[in-house]
Parts: sequence; C-alpha cells; structure tokens
Amino acid sequence: MFYEKKLNEELLKQNNIQFSCDFKNVKNQDIIFICVPTPNDKNNQIDLSYIKSVIDSIYKYLKNGVLLCIKSTVIPGSTLSIKKLLQKKNPKLKFHIACVPEFLKEGSALEDFLNPDRIICGVEDERSKELLTKLYNNSDKLFFTSINDAEMIKYASNSFLSLKVAFINELANLCEKSNCDINLVSLGMGLDKRIAPYFLNASIGYGGSCFPKDSTALNSFAKKKKVNLSILNASIKSNQNRVKLICKNILEFNVKNIAIFGCSFKANTDDIRYSQAILLIEELLKNNVKITLHDPKALNNAKKYFANKIAYKQDFYECFKNQELAVFLVPWSDYKNANLDKIHSLMQKPNIYDTCNLFTKENLNKFYYKKMGGGYNQW
Repeated sequence: MFYEKKLNEELLKQNNIQFSCDFKNVKNQDIIFICVPTPNDKNNQIDLSYIKSVIDSIYKYLKNGVLLCIKSTVIPGSTLSIKKLLQKKNPKLKFHIACVPEFLKEGSALEDFLNPDRIICGVEDERSKELLTKLYNNSDKLFFTSINDAEMIKYASNSFLSLKVAFINELANLCEKSNCDINLVSLGMGLDKRIAPYFLNASIGYGGSCFPKDSTALNSFAKKKKVNLSILNASIKSNQNRVKLICKNILEFNVKNIAIFGCSFKANTDDIRYSQAILLIEELLKNNVKITLHDPKALNNAKKYFANKIAYKQDFYECFKNQELAVFLVPWSDYKNANLDKIHSLMQKPNIYDTCNLFTKENLNKFYYKKMGGGYNQW
C-alpha cells in the first residue's frame, strides 16, 4: 500500500464499496475489472501470471453475459490471449471482454479517477460498448477503439511522456554548457500548444512502477516484431545514464557529508520503486560518502531498503546540521518553502545542489550552489 493524497478520507465517506477476499463474490457481477500488476520479466517482456491467476480463481463463478475488463497494462494481443484462456477454462461461459487501461498518476490518482482526460475502452462488440457507456454515465470522455488499439494507447502514452522527460534532461545538460536557463527554455517551449508544458521539468530522470517498465516492455515488444524504436531506445539509455551524471556532479563538490532531500520516485507519494533517487544514493555509497536522508512520506520505505547504510532524519531542518552539501532530488512543496537563511546557519559548508530547480538564483546567493540546467555559484 502506498500513500495517496485524500484517498483514505474519501473511502471512509463511501457506503457503496465493499471489500472481499472471497472469489465467489464475482458470481452475480455484470462487469468485472482486473487490476493486477503486470511486471516485466528478465527479458523486459510483460508477465501475465497475475492476470492468469485471477482467471484461475474466478472462471468457475462467472455468470453468462459478464463483461471482463482488463485494467492492467498489457501489450497488444494480451487481452485476446486472456479471452482464449477463459474460453478454455470455461467453454460453456458466454462472456464479453474489453481493455480499459488506467491513466492514474501516483500522487493525484483520486483526482485523475474522478476527472479523467479520457476513458479509453477497447471493445470487440456492441454489448461491451453499451455496458461501458452505461457504467461511465455516457461520459463525453469515452473513446472506443479496438482492443489492440487500447492496449497500444496505454504503452504509447507512457513511452511518449518518458521521451519528453529524457529530452528535456538532455537539453538541460546543453543549457549548462551554453549559458542558458532550462527553466526559461522549457517555459518558452511549453507555451506552444503543439508541445504543451507538461513533463518539461528538468530532473534526475523518470522512475516509478510505470515509465521504466512500460518503455522497456514496448521496446522489447517492438524488437520481437522486428521494428526498431530507435528514439525510445535512446531515451531509455539516456534515463539510465542520468544517475551517473548526477552522481558525478555531486562528487565534484568534493565533500563527504551529504544531506539528501527526497527519495520517492516523484513528489506526493511514498513509492520508491525504480526511483532514480534510490539508484543515485546507491551510486554515492560506492564512493564512500556519508548520507543523511529526509523525505516527507517515503522515509520508512527507505529505511527498509537501506537499513543502517545511511542516516535518517524526520525533522527537515535537523537534516542540515553539520552537513557539507544539501542535494534536493524530489520537488516536494515542503522543500520549496524552506527557510534558506536557517539552512545556511545550520550547515558546516553552505553548498546546495538543486536538481529540482526549487529555488531562484537570487535566493541562493549566500550559497555555493549548482542548479539543474543552468545556474551556479562556483564552489
């Protein structure tokens, strides 16, 4: 279970949600959503074993006419393979199947669920379309496609966003060498409606349970089909190389005591899966630096991961005491409102590496600092 803003409060308000571990409870349902993980295997191909396990658990209880919706992220062709599996398990069952991929962002999942940009529904018959139209109250956000198209839309969406992240990060590298400010450059780019401002914030790279998994799975799927997704492949490598580049920048401060701020893969979640910050901390530990970590939500998960390899501070300002360098890795809003004068007074050496561009150059003028994508006060 991960932290999700406002989710617990909203669930407690509802009186029409029931939770059960008994698979027999599916027998009277008209629509069933399968929302289980589809991790990548060692060859970066998706593993459907969790979905198959669900089918094994429910096939004998399903009623005729049921609509089975695959909400899990699956490569084109997967939903129809699940259909064949269910037909083999229960040959007499008359059912419908659809692919209805999720587009929820961790940290704003509830808002995304209640106010989606679009509701993609891959169907193969009119009955499935009727049931989903009724379920979603004839929403104008509904977009019906074939099942294969819906599966591809999910992978294409996440992979394209990962491309934007990788591109702006590489452009940030160029800005640092060209006396340019990546913040202003990305803002100027985003004013163009064809480009849009989203996912144009320079960072330590993308992580989490979706972008790394989905981009590599799509790339692997393309190779299997003998198609070269060269741009996607390059962005994957670029993101993987990002950690070593940031580590190199940190080591150039030539200090041994470092305070790290943020270890979740993004702000507003405690999820550290495939977090670039976690990978960066591991890389720094190889270089014998002493790390003290703060994160508003993910500290407990970090403790389980690193144990006694690093130190931890629940109190934000305590983390700065006697430190030689403060590195901000995740753009939590708590950090942006920090009292920089107080931070300056607490540190042994006033060095800051702002990889999130939380602070303006003017606010950092008392520090020796480096900002992502342009801006530094030489240490």
